[in-house]
Amino acid sequence: MALNVALRLLESVHGHVAILAVALLFHPAIALWRGVPLSRGTRWAAGLAAGAVSTAFGLGLAIYGPYREHVKRGLFRADPATAWLFETKEHLAYVALALVLGATALALLAPPSNGPLRRAAARMYVAAAVAASITAAIGTWVAARAGF
Repeated sequence: MALNVALRLLESVHGHVAILAVALLFHPAIALWRGVPLSRGTRWAAGLAAGAVSTAFGLGLAIYGPYREHVKRGLFRADPATAWLFETKEHLAYVALALVLGATALALLAPPSNGPLRRAAARMYVAAAVAASITAAIGTWVAARAGF
């Protein structure tokens, strides 16, 4: 019983952090779009976006084992389409993580005079935001159908 409550709480925190991460991805995308040198606020926004996505991903990894053990099999029996959506969500989450970490590294390490690199980072943030938005939507759908 206590394990179930802890897993539900962790699942909820994971979902809330993921939604926050989606919102945080848009600021650096907008701020870097024109390729101007980074302000202090944009550096913070890039770091916070990377940190939030990484935290959401890490929390997802933390609950994956118990999810696989307690929920996944039953979900495949009851609703295979939703179960396959969850499998897709896992891959999209990884794409979002890779994109945001790459975009953050590119944004922070690009020389101040290299606007095209910052514009590329902005596009990577947009792609990460799209992947994370789809991931969050699928995660919300799956959590409504079956959770801990």
